Amino acid sequence: MTNRQDFSSAMKQRIGRLKEDADRLFSLGGVRQRCQEALSATIAELQPSQFSDWGKLHSDDSEYRFAWMLTMTYQSTKAQILQWVEGCGSEFLLSEVREERQRTIEEFARMRIASRWYQMKDDDKAWRVFSKNIPFNQPDREKEVNEFFELLDRICILTDILTGHACEYGLEVDYHSEKEEQLQMPNTETSLSDYRQSILDRLLDLADKGDWLTSADDVKAMLKTLLSQSETSLKGDEVGISEKLWKLLENGRGDRVKIVWQNLIGYFADRKLLPSTMGAPALNKMFFGDEAGYTNIDKGRPSKGLMTADFESLVPLLDAFLPKA
Repeated sequence: MTNRQDFSSAMKQRIGRLKEDADRLFSLGGVRQRCQEALSATIAELQPSQFSDWGKLHSDDSEYRFAWMLTMTYQSTKAQILQWVEGCGSEFLLSEVREERQRTIEEFARMRIASRWYQMKDDDKAWRVFSKNIPFNQPDREKEVNEFFELLDRICILTDILTGHACEYGLEVDYHSEKEEQLQMPNTETSLSDYRQSILDRLLDLADKGDWLTSADDVKAMLKTLLSQSETSLKGDEVGISEKLWKLLENGRGDRVKIVWQNLIGYFADRKLLPSTMGAPALNKMFFGDEAGYTNIDKGRPSKGLMTADFESLVPLLDAFLPKA
């Protein structure tokens, strides 16, 4: 297994995104039911003479294949999970299940097939769309497909146990005691989720690449403050603006970290923290190695009036913690 420190920034971000929203992305009871209904409807349409060949008839139907695999792997994976649970003391069960889910999500996220799983929703459309990503008809990837469904089922069953559905598996879990323990834990408001930490790490790595007219450490300290990861606490409206910055980093099309950082480059250049002799293309090349998308830098310059949507609202917070050149 790959060590955590060997993950690329992009992989850390993918893993963080899945872990951050795991309870939603892997609660597939509704999706599993819809898949079973889709299979039943398909079988009902067959003529008696077609029963022996019904698998071959739908070999090119990715939706049918997805529904079939999700349904068939469930029972075997369920048996494996229950056997694993038998060896765990009840008072330790939820913490071990949580750790096992985290580990399995890391393994799942490294699979090429799973790269778009973050788009999954509990409706009758998302699973059908996702099924198009699975190489069912590539014999050399059959093992990979089987592993994908085994890991997916494993994470989903672990998620069921964590989200109050242990009784469906014949397990007795004291969720009330678990909740009380969580309430008694020390306040960790300043800690980031794995997903957000991966974003901050990437921003800090980018800051190290700059030819700053101040120190890179001062820029990184500013970023940590803006994203609530320093000893300097944000107050009042600053907290709301910081959350707007997070939303820009997390939501929207394209590489959000790159786009927001390009805006920040424009802002820093406008505030004389980067060489005034460098235009937007050169600044983009400094941080990203090419000039692609450099226009986002110009849209981060308040003096040019070309601000990217919502970035302008961040300027008061940026100005409040801007290091001196």
